[in-house]
Amino acid sequence: ELNGFSFNAVGNQTVLEHLQAYRGADDGFEFFGGAARLKWAVSTGNTDDSFDWTHGWRGRGQFWVVHQDPTAGDRCMECDNWEIDYMVTPFSDPMVSNFTLVNNGNNDAVRLRHGTRGMLYNGLVAGTGAGDGIEVSDTSSTWMDQGLLVVKNTDVFNFGTNWKNCAPFENDATNGTADPGLNGFVGTATGGVDPTTLDPWFSTGTFKGAVDGGDDWTTGWTLPL
Repeated sequence: ELNGFSFNAVGNQTVLEHLQAYRGADDGFEFFGGAARLKWAVSTGNTDDSFDWTHGWRGRGQFWVVHQDPTAGDRCMECDNWEIDYMVTPFSDPMVSNFTLVNNGNNDAVRLRHGTRGMLYNGLVAGTGAGDGIEVSDTSSTWMDQGLLVVKNTDVFNFGTNWKNCAPFENDATNGTADPGLNGFVGTATGGVDPTTLDPWFSTGTFKGAVDGGDDWTTGWTLPL
């Protein structure tokens, strides 16, 4: 594990804000269980997954940015419960809002698998014309059908297949495939939900995406790709 940040059973009272994982040799951010909450996070040019969760992570995330290197990197988000036993409890069941994922086209951008549950809101997932946008597999498909795995208010665009094995998400009227014309990872789209109505930990962000062009919170402290 050569991750930029590894959170091992970190609780929800730890303040994790304004962090960048830059060109690491593994995942950018990985959560192993716990209930850590991460806000204003940038994962740039990491060689494996940009954000990864497993082993029952039940935390929160908001304002997450992924900017993959065009020649390196696996998934923008790889989301598991537990690989060797999908039904181990507590299940991974986080809530993430306001994310922008710029995929390099080498793999699916978001894989929800191995029994993870969770809720994703207010996302923009950008491809390069190939690969898969959001894919659901194995037991996570059951949770999707039961409403225990949710993706809403999210636009997935410019992939070979934007929505793979996730018809409930594809058919949700709050989701779409419109390209908002991002400037790198900067830009948002209308049609978001106010995440403070879901959990008071969230900040107001009633748009899809992580970085509003009029309020680029990444300026001045992050390294470029």
